[in-house]
Amino acid sequence: MQQPQSQPGAPQPSGKWEFDPVNSCVSFVVRHFGVAFARGVFKKVQAQVVFDSANIPASSVTATIEMSSLDTNNQRRDDDVRAPGYLDVQAHPTMTFQSKRIEPAGQRYKLIGDLTLKGVTKEVVFDMTYGGVTGKDGRGLQHAGFTAEGTINRRDFGVNGDVFMPDGSSTVADNIKVVLDIELRRMQAT
Repeated sequence: MQQPQSQPGAPQPSGKWEFDPVNSCVSFVVRHFGVAFARGVFKKVQAQVVFDSANIPASSVTATIEMSSLDTNNQRRDDDVRAPGYLDVQAHPTMTFQSKRIEPAGQRYKLIGDLTLKGVTKEVVFDMTYGGVTGKDGRGLQHAGFTAEGTINRRDFGVNGDVFMPDGSSTVADNIKVVLDIELRRMQAT
């Protein structure tokens, strides 16, 4: 498999990288009323990454998301989704992800791991694209990035809240697309 191109002259380091919360985003998209999409982000995410750009399948990811940091740009909806009928953030304040393995998949990768949401742990698969690694910036930092996308069924995790339409259909779809736009940083070894 061909590795993504990094910037010319950029070293290919291994080791622990720091999650960059300012330049990263954990977001989701869910069909709303069957005709449009509601989007949201989680604003408080912590992650630990062991990254090997020369052997990406040897890398690993652990992440913790504060569920109360959910933001759909609508306070009423946010309050409803945080409530016991949906995420129940009082009883389940965090969602976690622990990678199990990363597998090559053509020009991309499969990021496979355990997602724990509302006390339920299920294996999930994200399609991951590696963006590359930079050389040292003006502050002496290197940057690496990837994007991962996957779909989870909310009911698999006990997120069963519903408001029904007169025809009996739910206002919120079961399948939720999750998108991880992740940037990592570390001091470049000299």
